[in-house]
Amino acid sequence: MAWSNELRSMSFPANASLTAYKFRVVELLSTGKVDLADLGKGYGVLQNIPAADEMATVAVEGQSKAIAGGTVTIADWVRVLSGGWVVKANSGDLPGVMIMGQVLASAASGALCTLDLRPTFLANVVSGSIAAALP
Repeated sequence: MAWSNELRSMSFPANASLTAYKFRVVELLSTGKVDLADLGKGYGVLQNIPAADEMATVAVEGQSKAIAGGTVTIADWVRVLSGGWVVKANSGDLPGVMIMGQVLASAASGALCTLDLRPTFLANVVSGSIAAALP
């Protein structure tokens, strides 16, 4: 099986020290800085360990590692949990959930998973499967 990893990333100043949060989800603030993501928010996955006001490298599309906040398995769609963790998304989470992508390699809570990063905000889905609601 062929495997390719293309990762699109962007750089932003860190709002606070993110030195302990590599591979956690961050959000983009109105100041143009990034910080650890809150519940339901997310812009991308932090790829480095910046101190406050240093440049943070944020993966926004492609295959990235991410830290699971609960057990996730291959093909699960994941959303953001407070603290920048990714957890399995369920149809009961809708509407207004940020789907970060789909799991390519399973992980237990607190471990690294591999994620096909495709951030998508689902604002108006009220029932049905998450996969059916994605573009």
